[in-house]
Amino acid sequence: MRAIKRAGIALLSVLLLSLSFTSCKQQGQEGQGFKRLQADPVKVKIHRYEQALFQLDANALQKGLPGLQPDFSFFLGENYLAPENLSRLNGYVSDTLIRSLYQATQIAYPQLDSLETSLGVALANYQQAFPAKKLPKVYTYVSGLDYENPVRAVDSVLLVALDMYLGQSSRFYQQLGIPAYKTLGLERTNIAADCMKQLAFPLIRDSKRDKTLLDWMVMQGKVLYFLDATLPEGQDAYKITYKPEQIKWCYENEKLIWSFLISQKLLFRTDRQYVQDFIADAPFTKGFSKESPGRIGVWTGWQIVRAYMAKNEGVSLQQLFDNEDSQKILKDSGYKPGK
Repeated sequence: MRAIKRAGIALLSVLLLSLSFTSCKQQGQEGQGFKRLQADPVKVKIHRYEQALFQLDANALQKGLPGLQPDFSFFLGENYLAPENLSRLNGYVSDTLIRSLYQATQIAYPQLDSLETSLGVALANYQQAFPAKKLPKVYTYVSGLDYENPVRAVDSVLLVALDMYLGQSSRFYQQLGIPAYKTLGLERTNIAADCMKQLAFPLIRDSKRDKTLLDWMVMQGKVLYFLDATLPEGQDAYKITYKPEQIKWCYENEKLIWSFLISQKLLFRTDRQYVQDFIADAPFTKGFSKESPGRIGVWTGWQIVRAYMAKNEGVSLQQLFDNEDSQKILKDSGYKPGK
């Protein structure tokens, strides 16, 4: 299994030759600070690098690649016909794992019309909120099971690894040994949200060095609130990558979660371990039952940001993202679950 992981990581470099490197309260979101954006959808064309590449004759890449280069220069770069690059690309297209993954992606995704529609709505809302930002070009590819980076945002490009959205029960993920709590998000329903998350992170001002747990909670909450605004029809479970029953657990135990954070005086701790316990992905959150989801701090930060935006209707997304004062955001949110 380690060999599969090493192969996937090694082969990823081939793809980037030009680079140097239904929740229980779903219906109540608007009352929690959900500000619906309603920009007219933009037309999104997803460029399928994996299809274009594997449709070439694998024994005559040097002949076929010039026809791909204008549309896929991001992947191929200017020196794509250099011997070392051709060698790496030949190794990639002939690799048995990569070929198996490619075949699986074509069965799962013969076309991407629904994703183009979803992204057309989300990216229009993104541009309405941040008009100075250029809309990204979207490409799909086969990553070789790069499960830590199912979507990458590089400059004005979004790269979607379709082999990381084959469904949580995919044999490839089982063979690789990816934990079940991590495979939960490897479904087609998560692609649009993952794309928008990658666009959100660079927009958030993040200059603090010694961030508190509250800082991390609010920052992650901003990302999920960004999904509220750009993907207004999306379910909470897809935005945060929880099961519906985990969302329900959070709402039912919201007062308990908050009481624990306050009573243990955790909000202003900067210890890495405390931050990891509440922010990092895990099968459940330490200190709570195994029915709890991981990343309870992220979910709570989301509720704080929602409450803040509900009480401060004049605040734009840009102003929210620029505000690094998590204590003031908490205070101005009036967030007190159970009251």
